[in-house]
Amino acid sequence: MKYIGIVFLPVLMLFFMCNKNPVSPNLPELDDSYFPIQMGNSWTFEETYYDTTQKHRDVTYSITKSVKINGKEYFAFDQWPEFIYFPLAHYFDMDSVFIRNDRDGNVIMIAENTEFMFIKFDTSRVNTIINIVELFDEIAQSQSMWQSMIYETDLELTTKYRSLTNGYRICFWEYNAVGSQTDVFFFPGFGIVRMYYFAYARDWKLKEAIINGKKVEKIILYPAF
Repeated sequence: MKYIGIVFLPVLMLFFMCNKNPVSPNLPELDDSYFPIQMGNSWTFEETYYDTTQKHRDVTYSITKSVKINGKEYFAFDQWPEFIYFPLAHYFDMDSVFIRNDRDGNVIMIAENTEFMFIKFDTSRVNTIINIVELFDEIAQSQSMWQSMIYETDLELTTKYRSLTNGYRICFWEYNAVGSQTDVFFFPGFGIVRMYYFAYARDWKLKEAIINGKKVEKIILYPAF
């Protein structure tokens, strides 16, 4: 009998070792889109911000509207993430703003019947300032520009069940608007995983997301600045 015990013990130890990192039976297969735009997709973030003290709250951004324009389907959020809402809310009617993915997964935006490339995920554009769209304030009769720059690529992200690579860190700001910069981190299949607004030390970390009808797993280690 003691020989059976000697054989059984290593098998038992191997069983427990293998179950330290369980594999989810419902782990969704990720697509290649860095910002998947479809009806029903939503992102819930834990936002950390400072008033008199450090505070936390959850905020959810959901795609709830769609419209056909020139034969193409565009989508809109119930509330837009801050890096989109500002500065657009100062220059456009937000009810006119819609976005879509092109066939390469980039993001096309249309605002008041003007279509433009909003985000192009292209590693050759690293450290190159991109003019997104001209901003014109009719009241002040002033002109500005919404700009972006891919700051980093090949970023890593650790979730409960897997490690992701090839993430982007993209900076968005309004030209000559001091303190307007927001940094946004994108990963394929997850979309936005973190946003940081430097001027007010506001930090959004993805807490939960529903992408194409499936809930993505919990993030364990976020990309750092």
